Amino acid sequence: MPQMPSRTPQNEQQPRFCEKDDEEKGLRQCPYPARTATSFISQTTILLVLSVCGLSLLGLIAFSFMTPTEGADLSTCRGVYMSPAYARVHGFDETHTRFASKYSLYLYKEQGKEAIPNDSHALKLTGAPVLFIPGNAGSFKQVRSIASAAANWFHDNGGYIEYLNPNANNLDFFSADFNEDFTAFHGRTMLDQAEYLNEAIAFILSLYSQNEIPVTSVILVGHSMGGMVSRVMLSLPNYVEGSVNTILTLAAPHAAAPATFDGDILSVQIQITKRHFGVNNRWIVGPYGSNRLHRFDGVGA
Repeated sequence: MPQMPSRTPQNEQQPRFCEKDDEEKGLRQCPYPARTATSFISQTTILLVLSVCGLSLLGLIAFSFMTPTEGADLSTCRGVYMSPAYARVHGFDETHTRFASKYSLYLYKEQGKEAIPNDSHALKLTGAPVLFIPGNAGSFKQVRSIASAAANWFHDNGGYIEYLNPNANNLDFFSADFNEDFTAFHGRTMLDQAEYLNEAIAFILSLYSQNEIPVTSVILVGHSMGGMVSRVMLSLPNYVEGSVNTILTLAAPHAAAPATFDGDILSVQIQITKRHFGVNNRWIVGPYGSNRLHRFDGVGA
């Protein structure tokens, strides 16, 4: 059987481009298109345009560093830093609420400013309790902004605060973890959260019962739907009269329910609208015009 000649680099056909006189030579087919001056100019133009764009972008970046900033972008503004730490309150368990397996309670502490508790069963707190309520699909960690600012202000300006009020205390921020429930779409979820929070308030106040001056009420801070839940709390049978001193809401939809897919949402909205619980008739227009916040002078029937 005759052997085929071995293929060597010498006899391999090298790629070639078609030339203008190929047709005259009888070369009707060519593996590569002809190189023309037009294609060469097009490639050069593209590279030139990309180079100009790149240099222009670098120039704009350099110009932004050399141009003095104004307003909110002013480089001399004080930076905001936080060192959050979250201690889960394990003592608030099934013996205190039937929602212990579903929801959790956390205590916020600013690292470097406040002592972080090692055992939440033996918490010794001396500040004023604040309970943060997240909104629809919100996280308990959203408390860090306001809690960090409050802790830093109190500990960095202790002398000035004592001058203003010798009896002033820091704020102990608690935050509810609802596992990012969709509060805006389910009225039953709002009711469950409100019931859980009333029981959480009772437990929080028990942590201050051995203090020289026991704390008898908490401050509620509700974001978005958390503001609505804070109002639902006061309409439930397990609410203890006087256990809530102040309610602060941030971008809460007080005027109307954000979604009407569930009948319970409408009934809850009607229920809390009929009973204002000390809400006065003044409104604060939010930064976006449509967001309006109730001003709470106090709570109670």
